[in-house]
Amino acid sequence: MRDDLRYDELKKLGLRDSTESRMRACPDKTHPRASGLLVVDQLIAGSHTNADETGENDENAAVDDGSGAIEPSSSREHEVKGRAYGLDVGDILITVDGVECACFVQLEAILDAAVGRNVTYRVERGGEELTFQTPVECLHSLTPDKILEASGAVFHEISFQQARNGNLTIGEGLYIAQAGFSLDFAGVAGHSVITKVAGKPTRSLEDLETALSSRADGETVAIRYFNIGDKHNLQVAMVRLNHRWFPSKVG
Repeated sequence: MRDDLRYDELKKLGLRDSTESRMRACPDKTHPRASGLLVVDQLIAGSHTNADETGENDENAAVDDGSGAIEPSSSREHEVKGRAYGLDVGDILITVDGVECACFVQLEAILDAAVGRNVTYRVERGGEELTFQTPVECLHSLTPDKILEASGAVFHEISFQQARNGNLTIGEGLYIAQAGFSLDFAGVAGHSVITKVAGKPTRSLEDLETALSSRADGETVAIRYFNIGDKHNLQVAMVRLNHRWFPSKVG
């Protein structure tokens, strides 16, 4: 995509003429695909970020330049999408830690060097300039490193990548990596998200393990779940537990 076309699209989002002129002359704009500016493309709810000094919850945002995405987190006193605070879809990135940033490769290098500390984003939204200070998280800390095996099924927490690709909320349930004997017999397919067992929310592996261990072998319990890609269609299934041949264990 040509620079002039990209900037024409950015004007629809409220990019000011003065900002366009300055960013076109950005001295660090050397990457061959730097044909415009970065725009926040997606917000991911429920990310494990720290609250800022206002006490509000943070939310991750994916910034896309057409060649990839990166997921910083941000917060401010302006409410975004009901529960999240900070960057919003359509925000135009201008600087990161005071450095004018016009391409994804440049942004990636800045954030890679800033893992574990705060960075300051300056963006334009509808012609208004806004600034957010936010921590940069290590992607490994957002990736599940434990699984729970129970009644022949395998569960783990929703990963950042799954939340981004499936438009899910991190912490809203547990991912069924393998349905196994009991779930498959009850008609629950793998690659779904289980949200409740016997009326108890299952936001973590500990929640699920506690809910299952409190039930006897052979007992039938109700589970609530949804298929990824159809999260608003909650379903209920009756599952017969099998602790004898498939005892619960965390790995």
